[in-house]
Amino acid sequence: MKTILPYLLCLLSLPLLGQFNSYNLPKATGKIVIDGKLDEPDWKQKPLISAFRPFNVINSEIPQTSVWMLQEEEALVIAVECMEEFPNALVTKAQHDGGIWNDDHVEFFFDTAGERKSCVQILVNAKGVVADGIIARHGEEPDWKWECGAEVKTSVQSDRWLLEMRIPFASFPSGSFEDTIYLLSILRLIKPTLLLPATTALGTIHPRGREMGILAGANVVMPNLSPLSVRKKYELYEGKIATGEESAQSVRLLAERMESIGYKVVTARGDAKQ
Repeated sequence: MKTILPYLLCLLSLPLLGQFNSYNLPKATGKIVIDGKLDEPDWKQKPLISAFRPFNVINSEIPQTSVWMLQEEEALVIAVECMEEFPNALVTKAQHDGGIWNDDHVEFFFDTAGERKSCVQILVNAKGVVADGIIARHGEEPDWKWECGAEVKTSVQSDRWLLEMRIPFASFPSGSFEDTIYLLSILRLIKPTLLLPATTALGTIHPRGREMGILAGANVVMPNLSPLSVRKKYELYEGKIATGEESAQSVRLLAERMESIGYKVVTARGDAKQ
């Protein structure tokens, strides 16, 4: 299971306060059709979130709201059920990236970087109109140029309105090189004896990435020992660096790069001295 959403805030028909938690999302057991009906077996399971309470309101009763989330191979799928006493009075006036917060809507904040500083914000009203943006830092206005690429469908029934939404994982912003270096240093402080790799990915996104990772607190390098003639068959992602330094024939060059920043490469087991 993928762990996502270090915090999730769902603001529904009334101002509600959601939980600031991480969730392990189950995989979809079958095909999910985005039609606003919520009739697939996965949506018959216990909701992921349902214990909402009013925001800054004491002892106030609110209609029941339930949220389900699933992961597919390439997308996050969300279903929401909002019980509504007066469905004919739902407000749905906003246009795309407009003032949906004035409508009856659901609202999500996804902390994709896991830092509780930046997030993406997605709002959907009861008519299926979307507003989506990126908040670079807490307290700043969203950049509404970002598009989540969501497939959305809603339906209004006699006592509730329903939402189904599929958001491609590729739409979510990735973490930054700077954030990775910062987290490496935090991990080293938390766990001084941890075997912590400066991965090839760091070297892919920055020419001195692995060296900077080591200087930040990492203590493991991961050379690619596959022969150059077959390396293309084992690529995990596009654009991965593939210099002679990563082959078994030229491991010494990698060692020299580590020595240039004051470190020596060893090939022992790596057990930390207690």
